[in-house]
Amino acid sequence: LGHATEAFSESIKTDSILSAAKAQNPLMIERRESFAPNRVLLDVPPLAVLTNAYLHGFNELRQCAIITIRPKLAEILMQELQKVVDRIIAQKSIARSARQQDFAYLAEVAARHFIPYIERCFNHIFQSTSSLLDTSQVLDPLSELFQEKHKQPR
Repeated sequence: LGHATEAFSESIKTDSILSAAKAQNPLMIERRESFAPNRVLLDVPPLAVLTNAYLHGFNELRQCAIITIRPKLAEILMQELQKVVDRIIAQKSIARSARQQDFAYLAEVAARHFIPYIERCFNHIFQSTSSLLDTSQVLDPLSELFQEKHKQPR
């Protein structure tokens, strides 16, 4: 996951955060019963690539998901999610004004789709009906970023 987080960090530094297909791809409704990621993640290629990396790791983990390692894995996962959020915040803070909206959208997709999806998959691996992660600590800073977008005058 650390390598995937680093690759994500590098990819959001480029000028192409959003997919060119975004305008043609309306927001898809995420199905809670499905473990397929929401298609809106494809609007943000760096986030789509990161999602794939997490899913690859989760698929490996499923084969040996021992309950005794769950707390340590949850801690590592939260650290990696925090790094993702920190990098989004850092890049938004230094981005040109023309890219501020892109970073606000990246934050919104991460908060509304990526992090909840990763949390749902992790919980499913350990067959937990309650959350094993406290994602509020990573979601709160992200929601501040995209809520700023909605407050700005047009």
